[in-house]
Amino acid sequence: MNKKKQGKLKKQLASYSSIVGAAMLLTPGVSDAKIVYTNPADRSGLQNVSIDLNGDSTVDLLLKAGEQVSVAADDVWASSGTVMGPNNIGVSSNHYGAAYASGVSIGPAGAWAGPLPNVLMYCGVGQWANANRKFLGIKFTIGGGTHYGWVRMSCTGTPQYRFTLYDYAYEDTVNTPILTGAVGVVNTDPTLSIDNSSLAYTENGAAVQIDSAATADDGDGDADWDGGKLEVQITANNEASDRLTIPDDVVGTINTDGTDILNITTVIGTLSTSEGTVTNGTKLTITFNANATNALVQQVVRAVHYDNTSDNPGTSDRTVTFTVTDKNSGAASDTRTIAVTAENDAPTDISLSSTSVDEGQLSGTGVGTLSATDLDD
Repeated sequence: MNKKKQGKLKKQLASYSSIVGAAMLLTPGVSDAKIVYTNPADRSGLQNVSIDLNGDSTVDLLLKAGEQVSVAADDVWASSGTVMGPNNIGVSSNHYGAAYASGVSIGPAGAWAGPLPNVLMYCGVGQWANANRKFLGIKFTIGGGTHYGWVRMSCTGTPQYRFTLYDYAYEDTVNTPILTGAVGVVNTDPTLSIDNSSLAYTENGAAVQIDSAATADDGDGDADWDGGKLEVQITANNEASDRLTIPDDVVGTINTDGTDILNITTVIGTLSTSEGTVTNGTKLTITFNANATNALVQQVVRAVHYDNTSDNPGTSDRTVTFTVTDKNSGAASDTRTIAVTAENDAPTDISLSSTSVDEGQLSGTGVGTLSATDLDD
């Protein structure tokens, strides 16, 4: 392609970028210890996509569709970022981003171009001509450290001036290569199910088990709870006399000792408050260790109880929210409603200020003042 055509192309891209369709900002998804992988939901027919690879609110890669005006069939992307591929295409300010197959190493040994406002990937000619699910090699920085990654795209089909972005990933370890298509171990979020029917609680009643049949599970296995947590909180209509507790040995052999939660004598986690008791809207957090298993976490969820210590509780329905989070930040939440019923308490501390009257007093003369305490007031 000659310099004249390149100049036309650059002008066309500059003007086209101001009229492209709605921009799409993509941010990172699931991760393991090394590879951060993202699989965006809305990804076809794109004209303009900004990718924030690591979620720091900085655009690491901008892809935008354009048109080579002198060759009608030649669609092109302009990439603002650092991409891997041949150094230039005859004009020093323009560079190819290569279309790689799966399994290619993207790392320090690659031929890198950018960051420039016009790193080009041609849809009509060259490596990206009718490219289907090929990979663009990328690099960017986090806190001054260089990271390598890939973006999987296609440049086929209609309408013109559109491309399809499938997914992308980067290596979380500084200066470490990544193979195109590598996604690492994708985390599965835990599951949590709490009875959605209303639970009745009556004033002065014993603590009630919030859900004796609750389920909690992590499909990635028991090890995913090491560093994971359970959070329980009254999130609606809470008052100072509301209380969440974990009574000993009500569910299996789950018990508490200070800030430890145990299965018989084995510590399976740490409580945010002594004995796992919180009041009002305070959140109870249980952080699990390597001894926690799917079965034990489920027992802990079932062990949580509610009661109210007031003789005059409010009767607005309480909402108790449970959230489980695994060590990879996958999470699930569910709630239960507690319907509180107040009772009419008999008055107490009944007394008469005087029990005698002077001789000769008329009928109806007051003897003394009667007083009492009404716990419902």
